[in-house]
Amino acid sequence: MPDEARSKRATLAASLYVGALVAGEQQSQGTVADAVGVSRLSVQQRWKEQLEAAGLEPPDW
Repeated sequence: MPDEARSKRATLAASLYVGALVAGEQQSQGTVADAVGVSRLSVQQRWKEQLEAAGLEPPDW
């Protein structure tokens, strides 16, 4: 799979993860990554920047 397609899928997975957090329906990074077909690390590396880009602060777990 080309790098661009992987990047888009990783961005999608991170977006789904952030959406679940915002909606109060927290899912694990691994669950979201598996559903989209990317690594958990891909989600982990992208979700905070997406949340902050939306003007929201990451949770303090």
